[in-house]
Amino acid sequence: MFSFPGSTLLLLAFFFSGFTLFSGISWFSVMDGIGGGLLQLSRYLVASFDRIRDARKAQQVKRQRNEAVKIETKKIEKRTPLRIEPVIKKMETGKRVEKERQVPLFETSADGDLPPLALLDPAQHSGRGMSDKELEAMSRQVEMKLRDFNVEVEVVAVSPGPVITLYELQLAPGTKASKITNLSRDLARALSTISVRVVEVIPGKSVI
Repeated sequence: MFSFPGSTLLLLAFFFSGFTLFSGISWFSVMDGIGGGLLQLSRYLVASFDRIRDARKAQQVKRQRNEAVKIETKKIEKRTPLRIEPVIKKMETGKRVEKERQVPLFETSADGDLPPLALLDPAQHSGRGMSDKELEAMSRQVEMKLRDFNVEVEVVAVSPGPVITLYELQLAPGTKASKITNLSRDLARALSTISVRVVEVIPGKSVI
């Protein structure tokens, strides 16, 4: 009366109907569970794919940075050694200090006179300045930070001082000094220093 495929389908229908009646299991719940499991599996696969992609991207960035460091190291080895000017530590004595060293013959108490400088403690020299290696490292850092702002420069000389350190920068062809002037605040923030002042014109020199 029924063909073999039809009989098979009818038998399966009776089987599942009977199984549902005796066990009380809802096939809709089963389908929901299967669908939820497939959804969780798809999310896990997508997250795994994203992690693999991010790991490959991080390796690629690391490889590119290592290559850039190697290229920069070769450039540094070929370039002219950085010229570091000697630090002048001797302090000139002001005229007022020399004048107040003389003991007055008569005491005067005129109103409005300033207190003598002898009340102040003499300046103490800590003797702690940046070494040549530290100045060299800071020069390379200045170049790297400006390169992050798409500005190519080369630090050719450094003049360290007790308060201010002067870095002489040789600009790449086509680079305007005003571009670095506009980046002075960003450069100070990147170098973790209080302020950076850019002198665009130095008489007798082609650097800034």
